[in-house]
Amino acid sequence: MKHKEKSRIIIIGFWALILTAGVLLAGMPALTQQTIEHQPNADQVTVHENEWFKGAYMKVGITAEPDLRAYNTGALGTPNWNDKISSIQVGSNVKFIGYADINYKGGTLVVAGGGSSTNCIPKLSVKGWDNKISSFKVVLK
Repeated sequence: MKHKEKSRIIIIGFWALILTAGVLLAGMPALTQQTIEHQPNADQVTVHENEWFKGAYMKVGITAEPDLRAYNTGALGTPNWNDKISSIQVGSNVKFIGYADINYKGGTLVVAGGGSSTNCIPKLSVKGWDNKISSFKVVLK
């Protein structure tokens, strides 16, 4: 095989790899400035009403919220957070415990911050928890 033919095969293979990567990444939303601004610090959790950290959000520190029907978000536009959380970011020092029912009852979703970084779940639907959280606690790990 001549050198030109080998080069041509390598170039075609390279572009096929780039095209494949593009197709795979096309289904993933880009990291936006909004996502970065809403990222919690090490002792906080940010919950979002939509997948991929979109829509109204609530950033909280160490807390316990027994009934999200009564939790008013004020200017964020979503006055009632019951069964509205679709994505979550958990700071490295804390653990989020979400409950299916008010007053910390029912099934639980536990998400701990990752070592030295934020643990992000862009789609709670993957875990079967999209729009199912009615109360939660944020505690130190």
